[in-house]
Amino acid sequence: MNVTKMSKWFAGKLVFCALVLMSPALLHGQTGACRMQWGAINGQRTVQGTVQEECSLNGPWGNWGVTSNTGWVSDSNQFMGWKPLDGHYQWNSCTNYSRYPVGNCNYYNSESCSEQVTWQGNGVHGGAWENVLVSCPIDYDGDGACDAGGCMDMSTVTLSNNWMSLYELDHGVGDDFVTTLYFPDVTTYLNCTVWGCFNNAAEWAPSWYSTNPSSGVSAQLTLAVININFVDLFGQCTSLARSYPQYNCY
Repeated sequence: MNVTKMSKWFAGKLVFCALVLMSPALLHGQTGACRMQWGAINGQRTVQGTVQEECSLNGPWGNWGVTSNTGWVSDSNQFMGWKPLDGHYQWNSCTNYSRYPVGNCNYYNSESCSEQVTWQGNGVHGGAWENVLVSCPIDYDGDGACDAGGCMDMSTVTLSNNWMSLYELDHGVGDDFVTTLYFPDVTTYLNCTVWGCFNNAAEWAPSWYSTNPSSGVSAQLTLAVININFVDLFGQCTSLARSYPQYNCY
């Protein structure tokens, strides 16, 4: 009998969907794991409105960080802008201001120097390694090769409740909040063998709401799932193979 099992990991807002075959391994509580690395990735970042977080004499440039449902803010390359400065790609963080006027191509790089767009690639703002419990690899047709179980149990990984709070980072004086963007759920579909799955990513999803719409900040979100391999975490599948010949497969 085939049973569809939904396994949830709430801390990272991930939902794993697996098709699990009822077998002696499950009846005896013996399982392996499909180990994978996932990352929440932002891209197609734009600033089309008013942001006035770095309007001092030291302005207007600032590196932006992200706190989200998948990770915490850091002074890295979480939400890359377009101006290379101090080891980061920074944003003009004082727009529509007399000192940095719209139309000045030193401070804007898109739409006749009235908006900002970055082409610096994708930013990773969260992620982790996960071990998802799966059934032990099994040979159903008796040819000696495992044809079910393992990572073949996996079908999708969904990242839900997605949001990103953006901050212009200021060392020593506190970071300046820009806006929070909200995104729909994103689902990565997996193509797996018993021993692992091919790397894949969800379709890009645009932000659907901003808490500060006048900022004109937008981005898109995807979920990448990579380095996916079966592991016999506690040796349970190896132990099972000693008692059941169908599990002694390759």
